[in-house]
Amino acid sequence: MGRSLQAIINEFTTQVDSQDLVIDLASLIGVATFLATLYYLIPIDIQRSLAFNHRDPSIQSVWTHVLVHQHRPGDGHLIGNLKGYFQVVIPAWLLCLTRGQRRRFWLLFGSLLVLGPPVFAGFSYLILDIVLGVSPRFDRGFSAVVGGLAGVLLILAFEVIDEEMEPHDGYQLLLIIGSVLAASVALNQDGFARIAMFVASGGCLAAYAVGIATGKLATVDSLAEWARENPLNTFLLGVGLFFAMNVFVGSLPGEWIREDSVVNIFGHAAGLVFGTLATWIIGDGFPESETVPPMFRKL
Repeated sequence: MGRSLQAIINEFTTQVDSQDLVIDLASLIGVATFLATLYYLIPIDIQRSLAFNHRDPSIQSVWTHVLVHQHRPGDGHLIGNLKGYFQVVIPAWLLCLTRGQRRRFWLLFGSLLVLGPPVFAGFSYLILDIVLGVSPRFDRGFSAVVGGLAGVLLILAFEVIDEEMEPHDGYQLLLIIGSVLAASVALNQDGFARIAMFVASGGCLAAYAVGIATGKLATVDSLAEWARENPLNTFLLGVGLFFAMNVFVGSLPGEWIREDSVVNIFGHAAGLVFGTLATWIIGDGFPESETVPPMFRKL
């Protein structure tokens, strides 16, 4: 365990510039500090004016609604979003940093803060107000941005799998991830959605079993060998995938219409999709080296 941790630290320190590390970490913490400052120091009436009012929408609130949070006992809305933010933004940033894609990370992060909010508000208004006629009063919170960061993290993890692993190891890991993710979503749903997710999880496990039986997939020993040879990537993948799936599942609760509020799962979904698409688009179009990931060479 000690040697593994030392190997991770050694590999990390050889790949990352310490000045970049300090500047970036301060910036990421600064975003959380800004959200907390708004919540605790700005009058609630002003915060309410920054939220997206579905019954009287304004242009500025299309952007500002992600910056303010609902005041609940225990400050659960803000704290929950900040916890999810750090869970996904740190692994995503580190994956980019260790792969020489620092500029790409900040382009993605900036797009989620600048281009994302109108998409999140517009999509939730379309579905909730026009299609479903639910019409909640206010839409606010950083959760759609957190969902977008989870989408970024998932695609970055899949890129590492695609670039660094042999195909038989990569497919094996993807099937395991798919099975766990589908089962986790199923536990959070009811009715047909739960059944469908359990079927999807079982399908991944069945494909995995068939792959092992026919020799199309390597054994777990091969995956373990890759992990021993790549301690830093293994650590970042493990932590990143765990938290990305945790945020993904938490963004899509089965009970989203409650007595006193509506959980905006459509804004969350818009964030997840926006993050995944942005990461796919802002790929080799903004390279910081001559190396183009294999994923993009295939297009």
